[in-house]
Amino acid sequence: MRDCIEFMGTKSRKPAILIAEDEPDMCEMLARLFSEEGYSTTTVVSGEGVVKRVLDGEVDVVLLDIIMSQPNGIDVLRQIKSIRSDLPVVMMTAFGDPTTAKYAMRLGAYDYITKPFEFECIKKIIQQGLEKH
Repeated sequence: MRDCIEFMGTKSRKPAILIAEDEPDMCEMLARLFSEEGYSTTTVVSGEGVVKRVLDGEVDVVLLDIIMSQPNGIDVLRQIKSIRSDLPVVMMTAFGDPTTAKYAMRLGAYDYITKPFEFECIKKIIQQGLEKH
């Protein structure tokens, strides 16, 4: 069931972030921080889980780790864009590689960030992605 917010007599759905991260501690921390900011969060630890959630719908933005169990983040990005080309996907990685970043952007990633990152920075990127889409 979706979390809804009452706004001037009408219900409005909280923006839904799908957090795809294979490190459970990072996944839990991001989910908690975004939930505290008023977002609906769902977490997955595999590339297959990401694709399933996108197919299920009700995802407004994806925060996707590049290094995940099969398929990897780049392959998952391709699949997401073939399902929902308008869905903002923010790629993240602990191993910053300009070539991979450029490739992800060419495939349709909204942005690319390297770990460790400041939460305020990722929050701003997510907000901008939601506003543009």
